Amino acid sequence: MYRVVFPLRRTGVRLAKWSEQSLVTPSCLTLHSGSKPVRQQQLLGSDETIRKFHISSPYQHTEGNKVSVSGSRSDNVKISSDRISLKYGEFEMELLFVWLRDHCRCNTCYSHDTNQRNVQSQKLFTGETPSSVEFDGLVLGISWPDGHVTSYDINWLVNNVYHNHHTDHVDKVLWDKETIESAGLPTVHFREYMDSDEGLWKHLNNLVKFGFSIVTEAPPVHHMGTLEVATRICFKQETHFGPDWTFTSNNERGDTAYSDLYLGAHTDNTYFTSPSGIQVFHVLEHDGEGGQTLMVDGQHCAEQLRSKYPAKFDLLTRTIIPHEYYEEKLRVRSLGTVLSVHPTTGQFLQIRYNPYDRSPLYTVHPDDQQAFYQAYEALTQEVRNQENELWIKLKAGMVLFVDNWRVMHGRASFTGRRLVSGCYLPRDDWISKARVMGLMNL
Repeated sequence: MYRVVFPLRRTGVRLAKWSEQSLVTPSCLTLHSGSKPVRQQQLLGSDETIRKFHISSPYQHTEGNKVSVSGSRSDNVKISSDRISLKYGEFEMELLFVWLRDHCRCNTCYSHDTNQRNVQSQKLFTGETPSSVEFDGLVLGISWPDGHVTSYDINWLVNNVYHNHHTDHVDKVLWDKETIESAGLPTVHFREYMDSDEGLWKHLNNLVKFGFSIVTEAPPVHHMGTLEVATRICFKQETHFGPDWTFTSNNERGDTAYSDLYLGAHTDNTYFTSPSGIQVFHVLEHDGEGGQTLMVDGQHCAEQLRSKYPAKFDLLTRTIIPHEYYEEKLRVRSLGTVLSVHPTTGQFLQIRYNPYDRSPLYTVHPDDQQAFYQAYEALTQEVRNQENELWIKLKAGMVLFVDNWRVMHGRASFTGRRLVSGCYLPRDDWISKARVMGLMNL
C-alpha cells in the first residue's frame, strides 16, 4: 500500500566547535533549529561575550582561491564553481551559492518577529563564492568574503531545499471498503472536539490520514450546530450556494444534489479554479428510505491507476479539461487537470473528478481525444469499483467532514423528506490549521 512518511525526527541544533577566545560575532550570525532561531543574546556567556560559531579561516580564501572545507562531516561536502553539494543520509542536496545567500536567516537578512525577509538589506545575486564552509552533520556554516556569516540547521535544509523526498508528518492510509471497515470509521466525540486541542488534533489527523472524519453526538436538529462544528477548524468559504446551506430535494438549484436521485462518487466545485478544501455534511432529518452516503478514496483510485496504467495516470495529470456550473444568471467554468501531483515529489495532490459537471471538451486536440477518453474511463472504473465504495447511513448528530481534494462523495436515491445542512471550508485555511498542529509539512 502506498504510504507517505515524514523521514526525519526534528533534532535540536548543536554547534560544531567553539573557539576558546572571546571573539566578536558578526551581527548577522543566527543559528536555526527547524524554523526557530537561536538568537545572539541566547549565546551570551556570563562575561557577556559572544562565543563565535567556528568556521575555518572565516575571512580568507585558501591557496589557489579554493574554498576551505572543514568539520567532522566535511567528506559529505563537495564544492564546485557555483554550488555546495551536500549529502545527508538519503538526501543529496544541491545548494547554489546564490540560493544560500538568498535564504540567509540571520537577524539582518530575516525578521524572526514577522517571519519575513528584510528585502531592503538583501542583494539577490552577488556572484560571491564562500570563503569557507564547515559541516559537522548537524549545522552547515558558511563564511562569505564580505564578512557575512550564514549557518543552517540540517533539518531546516532538508525541509526547505529542492529534492524529491519531501513528505508529510502523518502516514496516509489509502483505503478501499475492506481497509476502512477493518480500521473503523474515523470519529471524534463532539465535546472532545469542541473543548480540547486534543480533540481538534484527532479530527484533523483523521482528515489528513483518511481524507474524512465524523464528529459524533453533535447538536442533532439545528443548522447552527452544524456551523459551530464546522468553524472549529476555520471560517466558512462562501460560494454561489451561499455561506452555508440547508437543502432538500426541491430542485431549487441547478444541481442534482437538490433532487432525490442517485449521485455517483464525485468531487465538488470542479468548476472552480481552486475547489473548496472540505465539504461538511449533516443530515438533520430524513423520514423516508435510502439516502445512504457514498465515499471513495480518490487517492487510492489514482494510485491504483498509476500502478496499472502509468501512461494513463500521467496523461490525466497533463491534460487540461473544462468543468462548468450553469444557471440562468450564473456561468462558472474552470480549466484544470483531472489529477494533480506535487511538482517536486510527484506525490498525489488532488483529484478533480465530476462527470456531471464536465463541460464540452474544447481544450483537447482531436488527435489526443481518444487517449484522454481511454485514460478517463480507466480512472472511472477504479472509482466505480464496488470494492472501493464505502456506504454509511448518516443520522442527526453525525457531522461528516470530507477532504474535497482527495475523497469523492455520492448518495443513494431516497424517498421522503431529507434535510441536509452543511458548508464548505477553504483548502488553504484547513491545511494551515493542520500544519500549525504538526500534522502536515508540504
